[in-house]
Amino acid sequence: MNERAKDMLRGFSNGTAPTMRERNLAAPEKRDAQVGELSWPYRLDENGGAEILGGPSPEPAGVLTVPPQLDGHPVTAIADEAFAGCAGLVSVVLPDGVTVVDDEAFYGCENLTEIVLPASVMQLGRHVFGRCPKLSSIVVAEDSPYFVSKDGFLLSRDGKMLVRALEAKGDVTIPVGVECIGVGAFSHCEEMTSVIVPEGVRTLWDDAFEFCSELMTMTLPRSLGYISYDVIFGCPKLKKMRVAHGDAHRIYELFAAETSADVNIDFDYEERC
Repeated sequence: MNERAKDMLRGFSNGTAPTMRERNLAAPEKRDAQVGELSWPYRLDENGGAEILGGPSPEPAGVLTVPPQLDGHPVTAIADEAFAGCAGLVSVVLPDGVTVVDDEAFYGCENLTEIVLPASVMQLGRHVFGRCPKLSSIVVAEDSPYFVSKDGFLLSRDGKMLVRALEAKGDVTIPVGVECIGVGAFSHCEEMTSVIVPEGVRTLWDDAFEFCSELMTMTLPRSLGYISYDVIFGCPKLKKMRVAHGDAHRIYELFAAETSADVNIDFDYEERC
C-alpha cells in the first residue's frame, strides 16, 4: 500500500478531516460574540459559518450548551484544541449545524463525562476525546447518518470503524463487524487489562492503544493487514499476544515496522481458521 493510499484510508477509517487551518477561510481574523454572560471567540469560514476557536470567557463549569449562532452566523465547526484542558466541563451539548469537530478539541477535559453530538456532525479529528478519563457517554442523535454510540463504543454508522472506546475496563472485546480501529481509539484506557480484536479487523491506526498502562494481553486476527504508528506505545505490561497458528512472525513484523515501542512480546497460538 503506497503512502497516499494509506493517508486516504487513514482519513476515512478514523472519520477525520483536514483541520480548519487547512480549509479556506474568508475572514480568518478572530472575533468575539457575547451570548448571555459568556464571550465566545470565533472566526468565519468562506461560507459565513462560525468556527469556535476556544472555550468562552469566563471559563464555564458543569454543563455547557454551545450556542447555535454567534452574531447571527451559524456555528459549523469546533476548532482544534478549542476546549482542551477545560477541567471544569462535565457535559457539553453541541448544536445542530456543527459538521466538524477538529483535532484534540476536548483533549484533557479530565472531568468531562458526557458529550452530545447532533446528526450534522460528519467529521471528528484526531484525539478529539483524548485523555478524558471520565467520559462515559457520547450521545449521538438517532438520525445521524455518520456515527452511532453502542455498547460503550463510538462507531461509524455502518459499524466498520471504531472511533472511541468509553470506559474500557478489564477484559474488553471489540464488536464483530469493526474493520478499522481509529486513531487513539483506546488511548489512555488505563484500566483495560486485555483486549480481543475480532476477525475482520484489517487496520490499527496511529496510537490506537497508546498508554494503556495495565494492558497485558492482546488477541489479534488473521485479517489484520496494516498497523500504523505507535499503536502500543506506552504499554509497559503488554507481554503477550494471542494469534492464529503460524501468524506470529507476520504480526511481529507488522508491529516492528511501525511502532517506536520495544516489541518484546511472547506469542501464544490459537487454533483458529
